Amino acid sequence: MMKKLFLMLFLATQVATAQDANYLKNGVNYPIWFSKTKLLIKFKDRTKSNDLYPELFSNRIKRTEIIHSIPDMAYVVFDSSTSIIELQNAVAKLRTDENIKSAQPMLVSENGEETAGLTDLVIARPKREVPTEDVLSAFRKYNLMVDEEDKDSEINYYLSGGLVSNNPFEACEKLDATGLFEFTQPNYLRFIELAGNPNDPLFASNWGLAKMKLPEAWDITTGCSNIKIAIIDDGVQLNHPDLQPNLLPGFDATQYGTNGGTVAGEEQHGTKCAGFAAAKGNNGIGIAGVAYNSKIIPIRAFGTKPDGNLRTETLDSYVASAINHAINQKNADILNMSWGIIASISPVNQNPVIEAALINAAVNGRGGKGAVLITSSGNKGQNYLAPLPGNVKDVFVVGASKSNDTRWEGSNGPTHRIDVAAPGAYITTKDLSAYNNQPAENATSWAAPAVAGIAALVLSVNPNLTQLQVRKIIAETCDKVGGYNYVVGNGSTFSDLSHNNDLGYGRVNALRAVEKAAGAPITGPALICVNGGYSLTAFPSGSSAVWSASAGLKMAGTLATRQAGYNGAGTIFTTLTIPNACAPITIKRSIWVGNPNINKTVNGVVTGTTSVNAGELYNLAATSTSPSTTFNYNNYAGSGDMAIDLYSPNSSNTQMYVLGNSTNGYRKVKLTATNSCGNYAEDFVFSLSGMFKVYPNPATDILTLEWFTEDGRSVPEQIQLFNENSEKPERVVSVKKMLAEQNSKSRISITVGDLPRGIYFLHIISGRGADKQVEKVRILLN
Repeated sequence: MMKKLFLMLFLATQVATAQDANYLKNGVNYPIWFSKTKLLIKFKDRTKSNDLYPELFSNRIKRTEIIHSIPDMAYVVFDSSTSIIELQNAVAKLRTDENIKSAQPMLVSENGEETAGLTDLVIARPKREVPTEDVLSAFRKYNLMVDEEDKDSEINYYLSGGLVSNNPFEACEKLDATGLFEFTQPNYLRFIELAGNPNDPLFASNWGLAKMKLPEAWDITTGCSNIKIAIIDDGVQLNHPDLQPNLLPGFDATQYGTNGGTVAGEEQHGTKCAGFAAAKGNNGIGIAGVAYNSKIIPIRAFGTKPDGNLRTETLDSYVASAINHAINQKNADILNMSWGIIASISPVNQNPVIEAALINAAVNGRGGKGAVLITSSGNKGQNYLAPLPGNVKDVFVVGASKSNDTRWEGSNGPTHRIDVAAPGAYITTKDLSAYNNQPAENATSWAAPAVAGIAALVLSVNPNLTQLQVRKIIAETCDKVGGYNYVVGNGSTFSDLSHNNDLGYGRVNALRAVEKAAGAPITGPALICVNGGYSLTAFPSGSSAVWSASAGLKMAGTLATRQAGYNGAGTIFTTLTIPNACAPITIKRSIWVGNPNINKTVNGVVTGTTSVNAGELYNLAATSTSPSTTFNYNNYAGSGDMAIDLYSPNSSNTQMYVLGNSTNGYRKVKLTATNSCGNYAEDFVFSLSGMFKVYPNPATDILTLEWFTEDGRSVPEQIQLFNENSEKPERVVSVKKMLAEQNSKSRISITVGDLPRGIYFLHIISGRGADKQVEKVRILLN
């Protein structure tokens, strides 16, 4: 049996080198170590918490610290030279103080690291088949009093009494020995670490929106008002103008009575998470959350510290009550938990009351379909996760990705327990009052509520899904990004999906997830020449659908028919009415109808006529919106002595070489695109020396200009000849007029014998207005 007086086993050194006690749990004896310098006390009356006086602890006390998040509890910290006798005397005096409810040494690991604190309560859950009278009889046997019951779980008892005050571990051992209880545990003080670095109240996604395909998903749904996301955190600012329209009545599991709101001076961690998930959209202020028409339930499970420290304290009873209330009283569909209980030693890291609350939520939430539970992986950049909530198999663990779709270095991992990743690095937040951009932040805290919002979109489309189906839909529709190796069976959640330890099943894709929840994608031909039939991949049970199509197509039931030789893009639509969904939704699929189109470039630039140089290589490329399109390049026309080679004429990309001995002329290359419906062609036009030549140069009496064109339609508008020292032209020639006078289609001659000898510039002017172009040629008259 465990020794009854904890302090009798203290060693003289600050850090224990051997265990101080044992705790028998589930047939295993666990070693227990106690702090030699720090006590945890609980006040009966928090208003008198400042009445502690140093004389009680002689001159060994270093300080007392009221715990901000649990104001009726405090730490008493002693000097490292405090003797065991002095510490024992201090504990004895504290336990006799009329305002002290409990006084216990803090629990530490073998190397002295703080792991948890003991309070004045133990938690017991009877087995369901055990009669209530047998349970109460066991309590009476050990003089244990029912201090309070967890009204949200209906089956947890919180017990106090002399045995608990002196030795909560022994109280649990005695109750376990009766065989009446599913579990017992001390009501530990826990250390929680927030998975964020909050310095702004709200989030505005920039690159993350596009990465997750949210704008496209919002074309289908922006969230339904009957889908509720519980933010289990430090509370949500209840008067925030961008959250108020979506806030439902909340709950405070701590002692502050905020109805789920924040406490003045604390961080705005929960507020930012709520903004990520479901800040109101289309209201002209702030930003839009992922599911901006779904609702938020603010649940306060802990407080945060005004100094911005990401580590804070809470009680097991607070966290369990917060989760149970969200499910049993608020009927939450989704729980977001952007935090983790700091890893501890056994048996302290065994937390059956919180685990039971999470399992109850996953099994019994949403009328038996299960609530979707989401947590963040944490921000330590380490390859392990906090034991709770992430070690419960039904909790979806979210890591943070960067804009290049790799794991953010601060996101915990790599580990097989990561389920998915979402944008969480270099995210821009918004200032509360002015909504100005603030410095970028990094945090898995922001990735988790983004996924909570996607879960809300999925349930808005199809509320009949179980929580497991929601999680699998989000996982299997992820994008396999980052250049990682995804291996089937590597993940711990879905053995049939490919997974890697950095991004889990991938980076989330809201559009694909929402479409899959509705039974999409739409199947059928990507190209219609005559007609094609369409259907949904998995038609939701009990649903109805109305099919339609864009211009150029006629829809009859699920059959789309090409109209009047139409060539171009097309869209197939199906409008679904799914049972219990808040509104019909429309899913679409883009297709191509008829002959292909062409998008062509030269050296990556879209161009008309391209000026080229002899001896150089040019990259010709073509694409088509039409699927299954082939391409052919044909050098079929030209003039002058310009000559070219095409290296791969039967591919989408080819190279063209202008032979080095070419001096002038033009070439036309016909690009033909072909699909199963037919073909379409366009020309590349290449000119050498601007598609004309000027000769002789030097000139004496006559200057001739010749254009390399078959029909004369490409000749310029006007010719102007300037002396290099004059801004006034010496000659102005209307090209078309002179062609007519000289009875020519592509060549004119200009008299220059009367002009002074020297250097001139010939301006060849094509087009008018905004389309005007001028090519200049240096001419020598001698």
